[in-house]
Amino acid sequence: MENEKRAILHESLTRGDKFLIADIPHTDLHCHGITSAPFATLQKLHPGIKPPPQRFDSFQAFNEYLRENVTPAITSVYAIQFLVQETFGRLISEGVCYTEISLDLTIPEYLRISMEEYIETIYKEVEKVRGRLKVCMEAGLDREIDPDKSLVLLKQAVKSEVFGSVDLYGNELAFPIESVVPIYRLAKDYGLKRKAHVGEFGTAQDVKEAVELLDLQAVQHGIRSARDPFVMEFLRSRGVALNICPQSNLSLGIVNDIRQHPIRELLQNGLLVTINSDDFSLFGKSVGDQLIDLYSNGVCSEDDVAQIIDNGIQQLLL
Repeated sequence: MENEKRAILHESLTRGDKFLIADIPHTDLHCHGITSAPFATLQKLHPGIKPPPQRFDSFQAFNEYLRENVTPAITSVYAIQFLVQETFGRLISEGVCYTEISLDLTIPEYLRISMEEYIETIYKEVEKVRGRLKVCMEAGLDREIDPDKSLVLLKQAVKSEVFGSVDLYGNELAFPIESVVPIYRLAKDYGLKRKAHVGEFGTAQDVKEAVELLDLQAVQHGIRSARDPFVMEFLRSRGVALNICPQSNLSLGIVNDIRQHPIRELLQNGLLVTINSDDFSLFGKSVGDQLIDLYSNGVCSEDDVAQIIDNGIQQLLL
């Protein structure tokens, strides 16, 4: 990190001022498109929405909240457009220069529109922020959807030639990881960056297995890796990025206290760690907020925070 930016970072961390971090270009590489706008945006689309709890009792409770409160807000292509607009506006105001934003490929079927219309709607918003925010459109697939259907959806999506990445999220226990190998082969054939949610609720070995079978370049979460030094060394040697979201981990009860977050072990073992917002609409903390939280609670040093920011920028340059 350049000296001038390092000075700004120092002042931001010591003062706890997230607005200063906006002067340091950084990334958000784990960002879900439909749940990344300010919560107020969802309220405009669905005035009856209930505020999310500070902590969810379980991942199942989180999914139930989404079905009962977020899904009713997604009623049209206009809603998708509005959510994406507000998400991009938020990211730009926070100083994010590059985002990899996951876009659920099942939404066209839910809205009864074509995949082409869905993609075109989002791509128009990407074009509007060109020069202010670099956007990697990410093909998002839910692990609870039959893998054969997900493969069909990805085949439809890649025809547009606008996606740069693929991500698999949701219930880690829904289908064996082997069942999605054909999806990731297709993604590799099309030159997509290969990512997947793993090691959030599962084990360190689950992370290693997914990286090997799917040839992953990045893992969304992956914090369970900290429990196994051999898995950490495996990830370090392969240069796999861990796109971690501490506030998400707290809100979903994976971590009870920010001071106990395993990111410290991951950094100490030389892993390529980034900090990200995940579902900002529900968790409410930006990348800058979380960097300050990690520093102020003694989890990360100023050097750590600078390295985390640089790690994200490295992904932009790949």
